[in-house]
Amino acid sequence: MPDFYQFATHPLGKELRRRVRKIICRMAFFRYKTHALYSAQLAILHDLLALEHSLTSCREQASSLRNKASQIALAAKDADGALPDSVKQQVKALQQEADDYAFAVRLLRYGRWLYRYVADGIAWRAYGFNREAIRALGAKEPVAFLSKKEGIEGETNLFKAIRRQGREWLPVMHDLTNCLRTGDFSVIEHGALVQVFELKLRQSTKVDAPRSHSPRNPREGRQAKRLQQVSEFMKSGNLEILHPHLKGGKALKTTTVEKHNFAAVSAAIASARAHSTGYEEPERGLMYLAWDGRTYPVKEVLLQARQHHPHIFDTLFTFRSINPRFEQYHVSLPITAMDLSARDITDILFGRIAVMCILNYECVETFCRNNGVPLRFHHDQPNGFEITVDSKPHPSGVGQGLWDRLLLEALSLQSFADLIRAIMAELGISAA
Repeated sequence: MPDFYQFATHPLGKELRRRVRKIICRMAFFRYKTHALYSAQLAILHDLLALEHSLTSCREQASSLRNKASQIALAAKDADGALPDSVKQQVKALQQEADDYAFAVRLLRYGRWLYRYVADGIAWRAYGFNREAIRALGAKEPVAFLSKKEGIEGETNLFKAIRRQGREWLPVMHDLTNCLRTGDFSVIEHGALVQVFELKLRQSTKVDAPRSHSPRNPREGRQAKRLQQVSEFMKSGNLEILHPHLKGGKALKTTTVEKHNFAAVSAAIASARAHSTGYEEPERGLMYLAWDGRTYPVKEVLLQARQHHPHIFDTLFTFRSINPRFEQYHVSLPITAMDLSARDITDILFGRIAVMCILNYECVETFCRNNGVPLRFHHDQPNGFEITVDSKPHPSGVGQGLWDRLLLEALSLQSFADLIRAIMAELGISAA
């Protein structure tokens, strides 16, 4: 997925930024209340429908212009296969115009993803940041956008009808998101999930109750089966239901309160706005860098960071960018769901500010050991990198997902250690 800077100066790119920023700022202004999340989805739906129309039109225009250029060139060739200069210029102009439409197609595809990335933030908030539920609903291949034209009116009417049940009723339309890939709607009431269901629209546009009819085709059968599996998993936590190869696996639930270093990230961003660069180290060995992503070179940022915080760079360290991530991270906490200001979120989304997390391995090990978690990093493993905890009777592995949360989601070191300790307790594992 390309970054926004590739489209920033294009008129469509400027309009995309204006519209997306308006949606994010409005939700933040109303503190992500139910009515704001509902209204934001309607705005996203409206813009996505217009975007899909433009996308189809631009794709057709690009194809038509290329065909026209090809036909003109073939008709104008002489016996030796050469083209007159005037025809070359005409063909070149047509191809350039086709390239302009093709660029617009790439921009609009990015816009489609970006709107859905904003809706991912809505889904996370609606689900009360229930990572387990979002992973269950997102653990399948991507879905196409919305229904066919004849079905979207029925979906929209149902969406509005659910909202009319009361102020605390919030429908979530899955097709607006990247992360919810099972079912069509979630229904939230007073912050609690009431139902997830698949909507079936007949050509008459009448809405059938969920699962009130037998599947009409194999696809509907697979959808119904998947939805039933997700429902069973969310009740039992049995991983084998969703992942047959994880026989006997159990989703772990902890009561540990997760804390994030969003305040430190925001402080680094504020410093970058004022001074082009910002550095914050809320916990020893964990630092957030922010800089003007349009003009300031990353090498210079790292050199300055080393001068300010040499202990992080003196021994082995790692770093990752905190930015919008595409497809393989669709069930990770999105930037649009982080507890940052609307300005922080949009500055990251549109490349105004770049943010990086840097971790020193030795500092992380020391912190975890001081908090009862004998953590070790191994860099010489067959897979290149492994994290284990010295435990009885055998060392226990720390999953990549938890490590990614530390690097990509601004999870605090304290919460990282607390979560590992809670998981050990849940599994009956003790430190060696």
